[in-house]
Amino acid sequence: GDPFLVYPGKDGQPEDSIRMMLMDETMADLRAMKYLEALTDRETVMECLDEKEYGELTFKKYPQSADYVASVREKVNKAIKAAL
Repeated sequence: GDPFLVYPGKDGQPEDSIRMMLMDETMADLRAMKYLEALTDRETVMECLDEKEYGELTFKKYPQSADYVASVREKVNKAIKAAL
């Protein structure tokens, strides 16, 4: 891949790269999980990751569906609302 996070757009205005947008979403997901952990505990966050369905998550073994990421974030959001 290339190392750029922004590209020249129309009229010389910068455009974010897809990688930068995904990294932003990733950091927002991490902040939400850290917030949920602070409100509750680590076990609650781990339950949102649904290890029971997929088994232990590792760098080599993990769900590769975009639906999984969206469903985890939805579970985290619901758990935060329930904890408030």
